[in-house]
Amino acid sequence: MITAMLLAAAPAHCADPGFCPTVAELRLAILRDEDKGTGILIDDQNPVRQVTDVFCERPDRDENTVTCKATFHYRTGRNFLIVRLTKGEGQWEVAQRLEVFQKR
Repeated sequence: MITAMLLAAAPAHCADPGFCPTVAELRLAILRDEDKGTGILIDDQNPVRQVTDVFCERPDRDENTVTCKATFHYRTGRNFLIVRLTKGEGQWEVAQRLEVFQKR
């Protein structure tokens, strides 16, 4: 019974809920990475409307990394992302990213 309650409370987007970013942390890491000048730059005219289809694979705890996929929805289209995140200094950072932007 307790196990079922814990599983219900765990993020559904993560293979290992004990070591995964929340959707908010994932979004923040992506936006910080875009501010550094990599990937597709999204200005204030085109903010993120929604983040869907989030799933993070089993993490590599030895390297303090996890690979996640997500879809970021903007007014002008969707950005399909696969990112490798590293946990550092108390926040998640993008180590690698692969993305495809689909215009509406």
